Amino acid sequence: MLDSNPPISNPLVSNGLVSNSQAQVSPSSPHRQQAPKPNNAAVLQTDTVTLSAKSIALCNQALESNPSQTLPAQPKRPNEGEKIEGYVEFKKAKMQYQIYADMANIATGRDNNVSPATVYYLSNNDDARAATLNAKAQQQQIASMQTYVETNQESNNT
Repeated sequence: MLDSNPPISNPLVSNGLVSNSQAQVSPSSPHRQQAPKPNNAAVLQTDTVTLSAKSIALCNQALESNPSQTLPAQPKRPNEGEKIEGYVEFKKAKMQYQIYADMANIATGRDNNVSPATVYYLSNNDDARAATLNAKAQQQQIASMQTYVETNQESNNT
């Protein structure tokens, strides 16, 4: 298997073992750790990578042709001005439509699910909440009456 990105050598870590200089903690620290003791079978090795003159020249050429750029402190937003105002109006209209659709579904008894926007609307609007509760109460009364009629018809038929 070809490895297109060979590992970069690190003098502190080699073959998974940490060298003693990295693992030791200063004597003034409250938590002292023992440096790992390598067993006799493990041998510390360092890997080195050499770059050709052509690769160094290409790297220098890339740095010269693309100088580093400082980024502005505040990035520009893609939706500024009229775009963001239009987007906000669109989202408001979409939420308002969702509320109207949920309220119609509650009133007709077609769906018991409501969106988070409708829940928020009902929690902050006493009149709408009262109308919703009245609609649900009427639906429950109608269902009870239908069950009563069906039960009486079955008992009269037998």
